[in-house]
Amino acid sequence: MTDLATTERFFTAWLAGATDGWVSFRHLPVGGDRLGIRWAPATDLGAILAVVEELAPHGDLWFGVGIRRENLGPGRRGGAADVAYLPGLWLDIDIEGPGHQTAEPLPLDTEDALDLLVDGPAEPSLVVHSGGGIQPYWLWPEPLAPNKDILAAWHRFWAGQAAERGWALDNVSDIAREMRVPGSSNWKTGEPRPVTIL
Repeated sequence: MTDLATTERFFTAWLAGATDGWVSFRHLPVGGDRLGIRWAPATDLGAILAVVEELAPHGDLWFGVGIRRENLGPGRRGGAADVAYLPGLWLDIDIEGPGHQTAEPLPLDTEDALDLLVDGPAEPSLVVHSGGGIQPYWLWPEPLAPNKDILAAWHRFWAGQAAERGWALDNVSDIAREMRVPGSSNWKTGEPRPVTIL
């Protein structure tokens, strides 16, 4: 089930400083093995919602957190060199449960994962529950050019905080990172789990 109100709330915040560029969407239909790529202008919320409304009911849906310079067509999602700017910073904190295969411990539940954020330099602007963990976002006052050193330092800080609790933390600090679309569903375990804003 798609919750477009959640999608609208998220992208209204994430793209508040957007003046140009494109958002990439990657889609994996349930039971499918071929990924599809769709695009929407970063300044056109209606177009973004239309893409999500069309694709989200049929499988997993991710978006490129970095705003791409141009629409690269249906076969490419773009790499670091294609990203024009970043609206902020992000993390992906997996929670113990189905769909996560790691030898290292993970937070046991959402409360544990949220508790990790208390140790940060600032409260997140938004926290998304991905259906398998939490994905917090910190918005900058205005978008900044991609900077891999900032992203790497951000990950190192949080990986250290997680390690103090004995937890593993995925490294999602690459400039071309994709994250789950709020308002869509997580089909990783075969049953749809809603991607919500906490």
